[in-house]
Amino acid sequence: MRNNSLLCLLIVILVAAGCSESGAPPDAPSPGPEVISTNNRAVGLMGQFRYGEALEQFEQLSGDWPGTEEFEVNQAIATLNRQQEGDEQRALDLAGSVLEANPGNLRAHYVSGLVHLYLGFPEKALPHFSAVAEGDPEDAHAAYYLALCHAQAGQYEAALAGYQQAMKLDPYLRSAHYGAFQSLQRLGRVDEAREVADTYQRLERNPRSHLAEFRYTRMGRWGEAVAIDQDTPGPHPVIAGPVFAGQEPLPVSGHSDGAWMTKGNAAISVADIDHDGRHDLFLNGVSGPGADAGGNLVIISGVDETFTADE
Repeated sequence: MRNNSLLCLLIVILVAAGCSESGAPPDAPSPGPEVISTNNRAVGLMGQFRYGEALEQFEQLSGDWPGTEEFEVNQAIATLNRQQEGDEQRALDLAGSVLEANPGNLRAHYVSGLVHLYLGFPEKALPHFSAVAEGDPEDAHAAYYLALCHAQAGQYEAALAGYQQAMKLDPYLRSAHYGAFQSLQRLGRVDEAREVADTYQRLERNPRSHLAEFRYTRMGRWGEAVAIDQDTPGPHPVIAGPVFAGQEPLPVSGHSDGAWMTKGNAAISVADIDHDGRHDLFLNGVSGPGADAGGNLVIISGVDETFTADE
């Protein structure tokens, strides 16, 4: 019996060692540049609110790369935002599948919380938002939605604390101010509620203020599809030798040394003045022989690197 127990324990250890947190073996191939580009293009489609098109690509990626949580949660977010009949449950199922493989996936928790809250089940949403708020204590939207769960469950003290935390993390999140105002009213703290209401009204005129809503880009960063970084190419090779050639006199036709005059701060510009496809020079504050000091001088470039002064 003891030998059988040891054998079972050994099998469990070997199975656990052969799996990663996502349920895929640690030596599983990673998505290549083309796959990553497809995901990132779909994320761009989400930003254009083309949810159905994005969903098609996320579904393809999830099917080709099962167990890749980034693709699966992106698919859940696209499904939720498409808003066809049954999409809420589909999104919830997708997020739940990710959480079965990896209970620590904050994005999957967040999507699950959003769906439950949207469907009117704050008690089911609460543990999901609690997990995100604990995992990312600096996220104002997670604190706000956790507070909203408490408020809808009639737990106004806890809701107020959550709203105040969200206000601290993001003072421009107007929804948190409004939630705090409602909670203070429920608690009978009228004077404090009036102060928060005044702040909320002032924020309405502030272009930096924003709301938390069940709309894409308004649900917080954990509720958005994410792009995947690609490996950047290495630095360009350093070419041996100097970057620029040494100084050489510019051979200008008809010019003798010391014949030009300058006035003030002379300046030089490069342009194709005669439209022949070659770079000419415009010298501001430079005069040729016989001209008033401080005029302008044009040097036209010709074939075979010849230059001619044109006053």
